Parts: sequence; structure tokens; C-alpha cells
Amino acid sequence: MKTIDVKLLTKIFQNAKLGSQSIEELLEKVKDEGFKTIVSKQQSNYDFIAKECEMLAKSVDVNLKDNCLLTKTKQATMVGLSTLLDQTTRHLAEMMIQGCTMGIIDIIKNLNDYHCADEEILKLGKQLQTMQEKYVEDLTKYLK
Repeated sequence: MKTIDVKLLTKIFQNAKLGSQSIEELLEKVKDEGFKTIVSKQQSNYDFIAKECEMLAKSVDVNLKDNCLLTKTKQATMVGLSTLLDQTTRHLAEMMIQGCTMGIIDIIKNLNDYHCADEEILKLGKQLQTMQEKYVEDLTKYLK
């Protein structure tokens, strides 16, 4: 596997892991069952993408780097602080949309930066992007 492939695969993996970890932090605060179902499905899809990355990497004996401790701690702290005073479904949906939007921006930049990477890895990155764009669409109905 070329260096460019490992770099893009790592970026996709980290994006998906951060999405899943963010949802994990939020799930305990979700009261609306319909919203919880959507968010749980999102988490499963993020986990699926992360596992696909791990399987691709393992097939060529590469270890992917997870997000650093600082990134994980920052994300958990932001979720905790942001939900301290407002745990309404509307606010949680807004937070999820903002997180997805950051993920979309990140994956688009990475797909552009590593556009010469292996087609299978590019496809996985595009799948993550499409998935996150759909999440934003699905979550907007909770902004009422």
C-alpha cells in the first residue's frame, strides 16, 4: 500500500471514529426515541466505515492511528459543556449537524488532497461523505 493510501485511509478512519465517539457521548442525553434510533444507526454506520478501514489496513499489514488523546478529550469536553444547560432534542440535533458538517468538510478536503489514492479507498471516503450529507438532511427535521 502506497503512503498516500495509508494517509487517506487513516483520515477516513479517524473521521469515522470521531463521529462514533461523539455519538457515544451524546446518546446518554437523548430522550426522544425516534431521534435516538437515527443517531444509533449513524453510530453503527460510522463503526462500519471504521471497521472497513481497519480490514483494508490489516490486509496489507498496516496499523491505523486513532485520533490523539487531545482530540478525543476536546470532543468529549465540548459535548459535555454544550449539553450542560440544554439537552433538548433540537439542541442535540444542532450539535450533530455541526459535527457532521465538520466531518464533511474534513473528508472533502482529504479526498481532494489525496485524489491519486487507490480507487477502493477513495470510494470508502466518498461513502463516508455521502453518509454524513444524508445525516445532515435527516437531522434537520429535529430543528423544529
